[in-house]
Amino acid sequence: MEEFRYLREVGMSNMRKVAIQTDKTWIEHIVRIEDKLFSGIDMQCFAMDDDAAAIEFLKA
Repeated sequence: MEEFRYLREVGMSNMRKVAIQTDKTWIEHIVRIEDKLFSGIDMQCFAMDDDAAAIEFLKA
C-alpha cells in the first residue's frame, strides 16, 4: 500500500525504474506482478546487502 501511495503522490510518469531491496520472497513475487502491470516502469528486487547492484540498475 505504501508503494501505491508513493506512486500516486509522485506521479508514475516521473519514474522509469524502481529498485526494491528486500529479504522477503513474497515481496519479490509482488514486484514481478507490478513490473508487468506498470509496463512503463522497470522494477527489480535486490538483496538487502546489494546496494551497489541496486544503484547500478537505477543508473543504467
